[in-house]
Amino acid sequence: MSKDKEQKSTFPRLWLFVLLVLGALVLGDLNQRMADTRRLDDETTLLEAELERLEEENASLENEIAIANTEEYVERWAHQEAKRVREGEVLVILIGPEDEEDDSGLPAEPEPPVLNNLEVWLKLLIGK
Repeated sequence: MSKDKEQKSTFPRLWLFVLLVLGALVLGDLNQRMADTRRLDDETTLLEAELERLEEENASLENEIAIANTEEYVERWAHQEAKRVREGEVLVILIGPEDEEDDSGLPAEPEPPVLNNLEVWLKLLIGK
């Protein structure tokens, strides 16, 4: 009789243990899925904001393209940036001091040799 009671009492405990382990696995899986869902929601929010910003930038660039394709803009750009001369105008190009060449006729000074640390110490100590 004691064996029967012992077998009956261990059998439900074994099933209880199995159910607890399965429950823990299910809860762990659900927790991971909830974390993945929150992460995906956050990424969705960031991507929607990025999409909105890019759509605004695209609209702005399309507006700039439309303006750049007008005759008036092309004419103004050609006159200001490309130095196109209109009828009756005289083109004047200024040459700054950095554009002038050295006309002194003197040879340029040679660059001093670059010495490493050992050579510098030898020159300081020995004088050679």
